[in-house]
Amino acid sequence: MLHTAEIRWFVPGSLPGPVLDWFWQGKTAQPAGAREDRYLVLPGCETVGVKLRVGTGFDVKARVDCGVVREYPLGVVGLVERWVKWSCDDPRLLSGFADASADGAAWVGVWKERRLRGFSLDSGSPVEFTAYASTRVGCHVELTRVRVGDMDAWTLGLEAYGVPQRLREALDQTVAAFFTTLPPPPVLFVRSASASYPAWLARVTSSVSTSGS
Repeated sequence: MLHTAEIRWFVPGSLPGPVLDWFWQGKTAQPAGAREDRYLVLPGCETVGVKLRVGTGFDVKARVDCGVVREYPLGVVGLVERWVKWSCDDPRLLSGFADASADGAAWVGVWKERRLRGFSLDSGSPVEFTAYASTRVGCHVELTRVRVGDMDAWTLGLEAYGVPQRLREALDQTVAAFFTTLPPPPVLFVRSASASYPAWLARVTSSVSTSGS
């Protein structure tokens, strides 16, 4: 079980080159990892996320607070939420899991090309280190191209993990440090673009369904 504090923005369209350059500013660009995950979209539900990592396992995430809007330097505004995640890699369970869904729910494929940077806060302030390395309190910053059907978008997300009592502080510190130690971002990260994966997928799939009817 993993406790996290998260903030994320989604922007429609192709990932602009200037945003990619800004994300890696001063650092060696790492290869992007591409994969397709499947999400179970529950109509009207933005508080639970179910993700099937094809061939590797699945995650169930539940939001544990209603979120709070935070304002950071450079006009960065977003919704900070706390989540708890359960993961399973048991192939016996995976074999039948993708066929099960609640009434009205549907599995949606989301193609991703993700770039990741990691920060440790064990010393009390964000220090960049290898993503996924061991740390008591850390925060991942990801820049990801996403595609649902023929709809392209990109997302910037920060996810703090580790000691539950320090998550909100760790996220705030990393957001502030990440945006102020780089040149100003070439786009505005505003409240209207801030959403979790479950909330964004609910809106995207609803829009696709409405336009196709």
